[in-house]
Amino acid sequence: MFELVELLSQVNTQIFRILSPIVKASNVSVTELIILWKINKNGTCRITDLAREVGVPSSTLTGIFDRLESKDYLVRIHDSKDRRSVLIQGTPQLKEMIESVIQSADQELEKLLGSLPPGFIDRLLKDMIELQAYLTKKVIEAKND
Repeated sequence: MFELVELLSQVNTQIFRILSPIVKASNVSVTELIILWKINKNGTCRITDLAREVGVPSSTLTGIFDRLESKDYLVRIHDSKDRRSVLIQGTPQLKEMIESVIQSADQELEKLLGSLPPGFIDRLLKDMIELQAYLTKKVIEAKND
C-alpha cells in the first residue's frame, strides 16, 4: 500500500515540475497559487477555514495574505456576523490571473497527456475524486472518535 503513497507523490512532483514555468510566470509561489486557487474557487472564506483546508497555520497565512494583498489579488474584510473574524475575498485581478494560469496549464497538460488512451483521464479523475471523498470521510470519522 505504501507504493500508492510513493506513486502519488512522484506524479505530483512531476506535474509541478512540468507546470513550474507557468507558476513562475504568474509571479506567485506554488503555495500562494494553491491558496489563490481555493479563494477563487470558494469565494469569500474565513482565514481559519482556509488554513485548515490547505494545512497551513493561520499565522503563516498572515504573511502570505500581506504579499497577495499588495499584488491586488485579495482583500480582507471584517465579518459582519463576527467582528473578531476576518474574511478573505478575491479581486477581479485574482480571477483574471487564475483563469490565465488554468488556460496555460490546461494547454500544457493537453500537450503532455493528450496521447493517452481515450477515456483514461476521465476514469483517473473519477477514481481520484472517489479516493479523495473516501479519505475525507475517514479523516472526519477519526476526528470524531
